[in-house]
Amino acid sequence: MDIGFSSTVDLAAAIAKRKISAVEALDAHLAQIERHNEAVNAVVILDREGARERAGQADAALARGDTPGQLHGVPFTLKDAHETASVKTTVASRPLPIMYRGVTVPSPPG
Repeated sequence: MDIGFSSTVDLAAAIAKRKISAVEALDAHLAQIERHNEAVNAVVILDREGARERAGQADAALARGDTPGQLHGVPFTLKDAHETASVKTTVASRPLPIMYRGVTVPSPPG
């Protein structure tokens, strides 16, 4: 299984069956981002620490025998147009202020 190029459905099934861990899936996708993002600039804000924490929680839930949701443990990206807790949101516009959940911080000049 090539984790970095597997479909969401295949990843979800592999994680649910514990053929791979959510952490392994995350690591494969982070490696792809590191390898290609400088050229494509697709990811503007990357919360590695938060993603690792949530992937570990997903794996722990499976280890406890919890019943996962359909996409349990599958890494994903979220367009920078949605306000998220503790993560900068710029709506991909330099002139707009940087938004944090419930708090607006003025954008730096330039």
